Amino acid sequence: MTEIRHWAAVIAEDALSSYENNTISTGITPSGHIHIGNMREVVTADAIYKSVVSLAPGSDTKFYYIADNFDPLRKVYPFLDKDEYEDHVGKPLSEIPCPCGKHSNYSDHFLDPFLESMKRLGIHPEVIKIDELYKNGFFKDIIVLSLQKRDEIAAILQEVSGRETADDWSPFNPICESCGKINTTTVKSFDADKYTVDYSCSCGQSGTVSMIGGGKLTWRVEWPAKWALLGVT
Repeated sequence: MTEIRHWAAVIAEDALSSYENNTISTGITPSGHIHIGNMREVVTADAIYKSVVSLAPGSDTKFYYIADNFDPLRKVYPFLDKDEYEDHVGKPLSEIPCPCGKHSNYSDHFLDPFLESMKRLGIHPEVIKIDELYKNGFFKDIIVLSLQKRDEIAAILQEVSGRETADDWSPFNPICESCGKINTTTVKSFDADKYTVDYSCSCGQSGTVSMIGGGKLTWRVEWPAKWALLGVT
């Protein structure tokens, strides 16, 4: 008779066969109301985490929920006031005002209720807000590495996606000091010793920003950077 096993236990056993201590990571960009489909991802990660802990209770098992709140606002969603938020499109979510005025910023307006829902379901990851990691320098050395390996990364992206990478593509997106937007800038050069990036913006601004809080990695580079720095298995 075929043994029926829970999928989370299968994944947990596979993880433990490769690593004594495991780190599980999940997350989302809190750009709007976080719905049941987003909860599915968290429940999946939590099931794996609890299975690993159950199979290896003495191991050092970590579970991170990463709020990608440094991503840009992509458009004025139907639930937003167009007059109020049109100028904020392209800015990092953590740097945009809260829609109701009761939270510290735009992303927390949507994130806080979701975190409360996780608690009610008995899901207790370590919550990481990624804007804080950028602002405290957590990514600075891997930003340098990404800029130094720009051509190699571009070649990988082209091979995987089948689409050519633009000549001015960069793995790092600076935040314009004038308009505050992160998706309208172009990297011109960088200083690995000073952790700075020279850029120009479509708004007409040119300048220099720090790699510590002055921008972020593009998401296709940011994901493996998070895995590497947080030790995600």
